[in-house]
Amino acid sequence: MFLPMLFFIFIALPDAGHASLPEGIDWYKHDTKAAFEHARKSSQPLFLYWGAVWCPPCNQIKKTIFSSPKFQQAIKAFIPVYLDGDAPDAQKWGAKLKTAGYPTMLIMNGQMQEIMRLPTGVTVDEYVRLMQDALETMRPMKEILALALQGKRKQKATNADWERLAGYSWSQDEERTIADKDKLKTFEKLWKKSVNLNPIIHSRFFLLYLLTQAELEKEKHKNEPKKKKKDVKFTLPSQKIVQEFVALLKSSELYLANLETVNWQSKEIMEYLFPVESESRQEAKKLWRETAFRTIENAQLSLDERLSSLAPLLTVDESSDMGQLIIEKARWADQTAQGVYERQAVMSTAIYLLRESKQYDEAVRLAQSELAKSNSPFYFMSELSGIAKDRGYKKESIDWSRKAWEAATGDNTRFQWGTAHILNVLDLTPEDATGIETALTQVVREVLPKPDAFAGRNLKRFERLSKKIGAWGNETPRAVAHKKIKLTLLPFCQQAKNKSQCEKWVRSI
Repeated sequence: MFLPMLFFIFIALPDAGHASLPEGIDWYKHDTKAAFEHARKSSQPLFLYWGAVWCPPCNQIKKTIFSSPKFQQAIKAFIPVYLDGDAPDAQKWGAKLKTAGYPTMLIMNGQMQEIMRLPTGVTVDEYVRLMQDALETMRPMKEILALALQGKRKQKATNADWERLAGYSWSQDEERTIADKDKLKTFEKLWKKSVNLNPIIHSRFFLLYLLTQAELEKEKHKNEPKKKKKDVKFTLPSQKIVQEFVALLKSSELYLANLETVNWQSKEIMEYLFPVESESRQEAKKLWRETAFRTIENAQLSLDERLSSLAPLLTVDESSDMGQLIIEKARWADQTAQGVYERQAVMSTAIYLLRESKQYDEAVRLAQSELAKSNSPFYFMSELSGIAKDRGYKKESIDWSRKAWEAATGDNTRFQWGTAHILNVLDLTPEDATGIETALTQVVREVLPKPDAFAGRNLKRFERLSKKIGAWGNETPRAVAHKKIKLTLLPFCQQAKNKSQCEKWVRSI
């Protein structure tokens, strides 16, 4: 949910992205292919960090994990590789490794076999322990999962194996370990099998099961025709599940061990567990508010973790007016945050909270102040575009999204921000066919000659554009303009590295 003014000038140099990383780590100096070859020949494991300079969660990881002496000592056992999302062929590597979201952090061997997909939102002690556990056996997650689910007497999953399963970044699995259709039953089995293990391990499987069930119920309702929605039967959570979640809210240890989940997925949890007003819903609201307020004051946490603990207060009890508190805490964060890593993470969270609580003037003030402070000012230009859109200021929103794209640096980042601008124009001024054609041709023409224009995250953006423009062009009054856009784009495919794929995309829009 994420940019350097001169970054594109340096992107071709071997250490391009390394300048944005904390000191104290000897990142591999050559490209990713060479890193895997080195790992294969040396039999040394590889730690691969896939990220971007502008990405707030990436900056949080740099601040809380990569800057830690404990991590910097542990990483010496690995070949550390930084794969910047704007590096040459980065999106091809992203597709090959199934890394979509920033940041993704992998432990792999020289045969390109994935051993562990490391999480965000954990302490540096747990992060290092997960690295060391992975290093101990170098056993892929699929094998560990099989042991946990079907462990036989002679070979069962160890405590370290269970900790790795509970610490694995399941939200980024991309069906490498579990097919989407099997997630619910797998997480349910892990939850039940871990009942006598460490309570933190058990609580994480419980939340994975709970959120997977909640998502399936939501999809069930969404996919039904409107006239049949009232007849849809929901699978309500059992009292046991509700009670286990309430117990988690009461436990400071379990709440903090799952802080990222309870902070950012509170709405999904509440809607599933407590769909209607009830005594148990009121109890959960009260407990969640009390625990969130204690967490905000916990000085052992990072500044971003403390500020993020306000997020549930906006979703758990929407009747409460949290506006003034959000303003006060956002200002406190602004005054407290130090350094480029912390500010990029924390100010992004602060502006999000202000927008969610409709404190738009304060959100604009903070975003504008970051334009001069951030090494990725275009990120905050896009925030200003979003705020203007929230307020119904169409022209201002489009102006800021265009400025953000113009200021963005790095080939793939520029395409990401350019796509956002096109979609913004389509949303706000669908009648402006000339403006849509101009934005589309400028952005697409720039990215087509790049070698990974149709790979990884770029491909997903082309797919989004195809769907959106196709829907826009299906409106009868726009048929002529739609055909003109296709005819304008088609000759640009001559510049594409993959001409046939480009022509196929143009025909699809």
